[in-house]
Formats: sequence, structure tokens, C-alpha cells
Amino acid sequence: MLSLAAILTALLIPSTAAARSLAFKSPTGNITCVMSTERDQPQFAQCELRSNQTGYSVRRRGRVQLYGIDPYDDLAGRRFILRYGHSLRLSVFVCTSRFSGMTCRSTLSGHGFSISKQRQRLF
Repeated sequence: MLSLAAILTALLIPSTAAARSLAFKSPTGNITCVMSTERDQPQFAQCELRSNQTGYSVRRRGRVQLYGIDPYDDLAGRRFILRYGHSLRLSVFVCTSRFSGMTCRSTLSGHGFSISKQRQRLF
């Protein structure tokens, strides 16, 4: 079984044709997320709250956008678990998993979101 460090290393070291993105989920699986800094594409951190079928997305600059989600998770096989108390950083985006929920933000704009089954907060 691969360690989290091995998985992150494989995902974070781009080849010349590869994009930089991370697909992960909360330990319960109720929150699924993607951070992407692909070239020639919008860069974002987004999480989907499966229990209420709502997605939350923050780009490098600008406020959080909400969107409806499809119940099917097309990245289910690529997601790793971001354990409680751990954070990931990709470019200007930081996401932190806590027992109380998932928080993602853009360090450039200061905008982001903190979501859980019980509460959703945009900032």
C-alpha cells in the first residue's frame, strides 16, 4: 500500500504534459474535494458536500461560488483521504480537514469556505 507521501509526490510532480491537481475526501467521505492549478485552465479549490448535493468553489481571486452537484462521483477512484488535522497546499490554495468539517481558502484573496453536514460558512 502506498503512503500518503508517495501519493502526494506522484500527484504534485508534474510531467511536461501533466496537470497539477489533487482529488481527496474527508474521512467520512461526505465531503469530496479537488484542488487544481492546471495550465490554461481556471485554478481553483472546490469541495462538494454530498449530504446536501451542493458544491463550493474558490478561485485564486474572487468570492466563493456555489453550484449543484451530480450524485455520481466521477473521481471516486482517484481520491485519497485527507485525515483530520491535516492540510494540503497547492499553489495559493490550502485545504484543512478537521473533525468539524473541511476548510479551503485562497491565500491570495483570503476568500474561502468551511463546510460540514451541520454548517456551511463562506468568507
